[in-house]
Formats: sequence, C-alpha cells, structure tokens
Amino acid sequence: MSYLITPAVGAVYKFKFAEDYQYWNGVYKVVQILSYDEYLDNGRTLIDDFYTACGLDEARLVADLPSIRASSVLKLTAPDDTSDQKECYAPLCFVNEAPDSNVKKYYKMGMICTIGVTEGPDDLEFAKQSFVEVIEASLGVTPDPVFVTLNNGEWMTQDEYNQILAERDASKKKVINYFSQCKKLEQEVASLKTKLAAYEKVIIEQHQELQATESDGG
Repeated sequence: MSYLITPAVGAVYKFKFAEDYQYWNGVYKVVQILSYDEYLDNGRTLIDDFYTACGLDEARLVADLPSIRASSVLKLTAPDDTSDQKECYAPLCFVNEAPDSNVKKYYKMGMICTIGVTEGPDDLEFAKQSFVEVIEASLGVTPDPVFVTLNNGEWMTQDEYNQILAERDASKKKVINYFSQCKKLEQEVASLKTKLAAYEKVIIEQHQELQATESDGG
C-alpha cells in the first residue's frame, strides 16, 4: 500500500488507483469506510462493484483477497448530489497514492446579455474584436462570441425604431466607458503619429537642404 493517510468520511478527494484499476480514477466523496466483512454483510460483491468495470474476472479477485481483507473498502460517490452519480466500492489497498484533498469545483463560464432591438447581428460585429481583446488580456482565454436573436423579432415603424436609436445616442453621450475611452485614445494616438511623421519629414528635408548649402559653400 503506497497511500499515506486514510481518507476522512464526508471529505472529497481526487483518487488515483493502481494500474489495473485506473478505470475508477476520479474525484469522489467518501461516504463510508467498511471492513471487508461489513461490506459483504451489505450483500454486495466486488466483482459487480469494482472488478468488472476494470475488465478483471473472479480469478483476479480471489488472488487479491488477502490484500483486500487486510485493508478496508471505501464507499465513494460523485461529489455532487445528482441522480446519475457514479458510485464506487473501492478497496483502500488499491489506492495508488495519498488521496488529494486539494480539489474544488470550477465552472465553465459563458456570457449572455440582452442588448436590445437592432436590424440584425451585423449591427454588433464592431464589438466582437474589442470583446475578444478584453477577455484575452484579462483571462488569457480567446472567446468566440456569437450574436443570436432572443426572440422572433418585433414589428415596428421606422419612426419607432429611429426613436430607439435617438434614445441610445443620448445615453452614449452620458456614458464614459472603457470602450469609448479606448477608441478615443486610439484616435488620439493615430493623430499624433500622423503629426510626428509630418514633423520628421520636415526635419529630414531641412537637414538635407542644410547639407546641400554647406556642400555648395565648401
């Protein structure tokens, strides 16, 4: 046995099993720790609960029995209380290393937000690259944003739609956000680059004229 500690009932661990039993590798909550006799008293068999899933037969179980009897049997379940939880009765002697308690639940995240009425997804294409850049810079993840409709469309007159656009324009003037500030700074940088290039051109031309004058005077 290479494990270092006996896991605690009620705790969640990542388990790694010995080579022939790695089918059961995974994260589990420890529900019970039973002696082999207590396990048998529950009317269970390790052939059904442990060995068959690993592709092992009864002969292998018989060969392993001395080690199993000297050890104990863990009742393990999936950490979450779900209807399809994976249940495992695993002999502790086949745990390959100390169960790792440094586990917690992480979530795969997405983002959904209501933007409002537009003429179609093309109206929002301008925001894609800015969104990708913000997420990449903040999280190191490259998202693939997709714009979708959230209803079957709304029928309205052009005047009604223009009123919505006018209200949005009024809101844009009141709001200073990262995107608008960034666009403003980009425009300022572009303007400064243009001016700098013009100044460099003037300086180079004046320098060339000065050299030419000095050459003629020499």
